[in-house]
Formats: sequence, structure tokens, C-alpha cells
Amino acid sequence: MGSDHINVSQCERSSANLESGRESEETYAIHVLIATEEDGSYSAIVLNLPGTGSCGDTKDEAIANVTEAVKGVLESYKDSGMSIPWKDSRSDETPGDKRWINVHA
Repeated sequence: MGSDHINVSQCERSSANLESGRESEETYAIHVLIATEEDGSYSAIVLNLPGTGSCGDTKDEAIANVTEAVKGVLESYKDSGMSIPWKDSRSDETPGDKRWINVHA
């Protein structure tokens, strides 16, 4: 592909049904870089959704916080009718603790 962005259909996702009375939501595969800051806290940067990140006192807290940030960003794009600017991060060579997490939004 010649573009930095991929369509949502190209991002790993699947439909997930919630308890009755609630709408179904999508499951998105989010590529996250966890970085240790000088003060010992952690930053979580989403590699395949530009401009999205968060932080926390522990890795688990940073991941929980970035999960909520991703949900908010995805909701904003959906509500505005804009396409989600996915970036193909599979070949990202940034050193560090990288992992894929699933976010339901």
C-alpha cells in the first residue's frame, strides 16, 4: 500500500454482542508502545492510531488509561462520521515494549 492509513476493514476487528438491551460494538486490535519515563511512570502510545496515548504509574495503569483514550477517540470519529485514520504499524521499528491489545468500542 502506498498510504500511511488503512481502512477500518483492514484493521483486525470483529463484532461482539453485548448483554441484551445494548448495542453491539467492534473489537479493534490496537498496537501500543509502552515507554518507561525518567520518573518511573509509564507512557502508552498507540502506534496505529496517530495522536492517541496516555500514561500511568504502572504498565497496567498506562494500558488501562490508553484503552479508555482509544475508546474516546474512536467514539469521536464515529460520532463525527469521519473515517478513522488507522496507520499500518506492523513494520514500526521503534524500540521498546510493544504489544497488541483488543479494545471494544
